[in-house]
Amino acid sequence: MNKGQIITVEYVLFFSIGIIIVISVYFLLNQINNNIYLEIINLQLEKIGETIKLLIIQVYETANNTNTNISYTLKIPPTISGSYYRIETSTNMLNLILINNNINKQFILYNISFDPTIIYSTAGEIKIFSDGTKIKLS
Repeated sequence: MNKGQIITVEYVLFFSIGIIIVISVYFLLNQINNNIYLEIINLQLEKIGETIKLLIIQVYETANNTNTNISYTLKIPPTISGSYYRIETSTNMLNLILINNNINKQFILYNISFDPTIIYSTAGEIKIFSDGTKIKLS
């Protein structure tokens, strides 16, 4: 190989290494972004779920102690990171499920029974009703 060919091969090699580094950095940052996005969604689901859980307990306890019917309307965010979610209740469970990603958070409420319901976040609010024996969400 003569000197001109060596310089050309050297430039092509350096260019290839540069392209490999750029692609590697892109994939690394993309992976970090996805991990942070999932962590933020989990934290937001947990915060909303804990708020709902706390208010369910308060409404239930107040209705149970005063022997009255209590209804409370709670404003909730319609989306979490741009995605709608649904709130499902079963016997003593509260589930928040992100519709697009099927990410969910479960909350157990001991000694509180629910009427099974599914509520979508598009309304921006949920109504918590208790007669002192069980909870109904709508």
